[in-house]
Parts: sequence; C-alpha cells; structure tokens
Amino acid sequence: MSSKKFSEEQINSTRLILADFDGTLLHTDKKLSSLIRPTVDMLHKRGILFAVATARACNTSFTLMQDCAADIAVFHNGVVIDYDFKESGSISYEEYCEKITCGSEDIEQKCIDSNLGYKFCSDILNCMPDLHVAVIIDDIRYANFDMNCIWPGIRFVRSDLREFKKGHIQKINAYPANDSQIAKLEELKPDNISLNIAENTLWMFAHPAASKENSLNSIADRLNFSTQNVISFGDDIIDEGMIKKAGIGVAMGNAIEPLKKIADDICDTNDDDGVAHWLMKYFSD
Repeated sequence: MSSKKFSEEQINSTRLILADFDGTLLHTDKKLSSLIRPTVDMLHKRGILFAVATARACNTSFTLMQDCAADIAVFHNGVVIDYDFKESGSISYEEYCEKITCGSEDIEQKCIDSNLGYKFCSDILNCMPDLHVAVIIDDIRYANFDMNCIWPGIRFVRSDLREFKKGHIQKINAYPANDSQIAKLEELKPDNISLNIAENTLWMFAHPAASKENSLNSIADRLNFSTQNVISFGDDIIDEGMIKKAGIGVAMGNAIEPLKKIADDICDTNDDDGVAHWLMKYFSD
C-alpha cells in the first residue's frame, strides 16, 4: 500500500501535521478516532504542531477541534483560519462565534463580498428556483430546503434566500440534482468566486483565496517555516492542493484514486485509524 516517496530527513524536519476531518480523522460514522488525541499528545511532546483543515463550518467541527487538541484550525476549506485555536478551544462555541464575528488578530477570514454573494444567489435561484442552496453567514446556515435530509440534526435557518442579513458570507453551498443544474451553475459562477466540489454532490462557492493549499501557505508563513516541514493527510479532491504542497503528502487508504496517485505515501483507511497509525510509526519513541 505504501509508496514512500520521502526521506528520514524529511520526517525529522517536520514542524506541523495538517489533516482533513471527514474521511480522514473521522470514521465513516463521523466519530473521531479514539487514537487521535494520544497521538497528538505524542506530537506535542516532540514539539510538532497539529492542525486540521476542514470544509465544515465551525458549528459542526468546533467540538471536534477541541477533542483532538488542534493547535490551528481551518474552517470552510480555508475561509477561516484560527492560528491559535489552542487558546480559542478553551472557550464556548457561542463565545467563539462572537470572537470570529468581532475579529481577532489570531483569526483570518476570506469572505465573499456581500453584494457579489447576494447577486450570485439571486441569479441562480431566478434561473433554478428548485435548486437547493445554503448560505453560511457568521457561521449560521440559511437554507431554502430542509438540510436534515442530507445532514440529520444539523442546525440551520429556513429562508427563501431572497434577502441576506448583514455579516460575513463565508460560503455558498449548492446541491445540484441533475446535469442541467450543474451546467447552469458553471455558467453563472462569477470569476471572482471559487468552486470546490466534495463527494460529487456538494458545490461549495467561496472567496477565491480560500483553499486548503493557501491555508497551508499562510500557516507556514505565519509560523516562519517552509511548507516542506509539513505532513498533510487527506482523502478527497479538495485535499489535493495541500497534499501536493506539503513536504510529505499522505493519502488515506479510502481516498479517491487521483489523490493516491499524487501522494508521497498511502496509509490505512479512516476506519482503520490510518492517520494515527502512520504518525505513531514514524514519531513514537
């Protein structure tokens, strides 16, 4: 399973581990591997930081970030970067939302311009009134459909999305149901909004600078080390940038085949605690 396109020197120069959540640190049942916390404790003893980059919003990943003792947290695929989540993780989610909304020197945000976001939503819903759309503003989801049908228990506010509240538009999600809707979304997407697709069903529109790859660059610059001092783990196409950019990119055993082809190594699947076992192999005493 392993391709091992890296050296012992690269392992020894590691400063940061960067991992995805769904399909990577989380089992298929969406629960965090019980081995992650002791593995992160092991890394910390060696002076290695642990970061998580996820497409999830804060409200569905804040507790998970706390549980795995993340030092740095990347939400919404790079829209929000918290460079000091180790400190932020000591407060409640409600306090954290206020911190993000009000701004902090430790939190960087790359949001969609509100006028541009409003026009884009209006354009796609005028053309496709039946399209399922959700807009995330200050970590609150506003959706024109029942989101529990795709994510049971998720918190959201039902809205026709014809008007937005004032705030930071962190992401616009669409769930096209057919090829016609996909073609129309591609046609209407503004040049200055980026698109990431997850699991071939979720279309995520965001600020063009918001990506896991750019987040990796920003973290390395902020902490004054090279991206070559980073090991990244992922499973899906949205992880491709950070897998390529890191000094060592590791694809999960359950990853899509294109990601496995570009990775420097392949670990066990998420359900077999692949990340933890790989890190323990190379970093345990």
